[in-house]
Amino acid sequence: MMENGDYYGRKLLKPAFPAWYFSQIVHLFANRYYERFGEPTAIGRADFEDSLQDEKGSTISGRKAMETILTNLRSRSVVVLPSDRDPETKEYEYTIDYLESQMRGADFERYLSRLDEEMSLAVFTPMLLFRTSNVGSYNLGQAHLKIFLWMLNAIAGDLKLYIQHYIVDRLHDWNFGVRAPAAVWSYRKLGKDDAQIYAQMLQALVAAGNVVPDLEEMGTAIGLTLREVQTITEPTQDPDAPSVVEDPQQGDSPPTVQASKVRSSVRPIVKQIAERAMRTHENGNDVVQLGYKRGFYDALVQAGLDDKQATRLTNETFGRALDVVPELQEVLKGEEFREALGKMVENFVVGLVS
Repeated sequence: MMENGDYYGRKLLKPAFPAWYFSQIVHLFANRYYERFGEPTAIGRADFEDSLQDEKGSTISGRKAMETILTNLRSRSVVVLPSDRDPETKEYEYTIDYLESQMRGADFERYLSRLDEEMSLAVFTPMLLFRTSNVGSYNLGQAHLKIFLWMLNAIAGDLKLYIQHYIVDRLHDWNFGVRAPAAVWSYRKLGKDDAQIYAQMLQALVAAGNVVPDLEEMGTAIGLTLREVQTITEPTQDPDAPSVVEDPQQGDSPPTVQASKVRSSVRPIVKQIAERAMRTHENGNDVVQLGYKRGFYDALVQAGLDDKQATRLTNETFGRALDVVPELQEVLKGEEFREALGKMVENFVVGLVS
């Protein structure tokens, strides 16, 4: 919100300052008000014409004695009054009462609450989330919260425009040069709606077997070390299966493994390999990094291959893939490059197995 060339921008809390200022003044006055009316005023009745003796033996009037008694009440002293009654009214000549005040400061409390609401409204805080209203509902409060978060996201988007142009781009050009891959300042949007949608999409992709979560990243996020459980089972012998893996370096006949089983086992890893190759290609890197070589090897082992066969197939498959990547880069880009590379890698490993 930089206005008129002012790099400091418009203050988000500036509209809340008047309400905050008057709130401080009202607080100071209310403290004195509560001190004044916090304790009730004592009322004493005495015989003004009566003469009494104090503890020192001096003679004082009834009025002075009652005044001294009421003053000492503030220091929590003990009061002893005579039991003399008026012969006509039959009331005690000496009595002490309290003057009850109905001014409890409720007006100040309501005004201070109003000033607090004005400060909240100045930054567009939804009040229905913090107090009970006569109207409205939970859904209305949630709608107010969404609008509030949208406002914060809009401010963050406005900040990104200036941070990207005046800070990130200049630091990028100074440190890495103009031709280096672009650096972008990104912020995490507030709100749970997008996160819930992404979680549902990711859950569907994992359930369908299209993506595989990174165990290392998940372990770092939750603070635990995760290890993949590998189940070793003896492959079933299919007499009609024509495809058999043969290792010419071994004298004994290797176990037979169906090519379709190898294809289904390595397919999730192949998608990740193609995805990473596409991203490195889009970032402008001359050398494309395939990655996930260890995961590819583990997938072959899970399909039933032994260590030597899995190692050989992994090296040969990655070698052929790296040979065809430059040719694909010249004719294909983006999704087409990823799909073509994924299919070629699958065909390479299936051909080697067959």
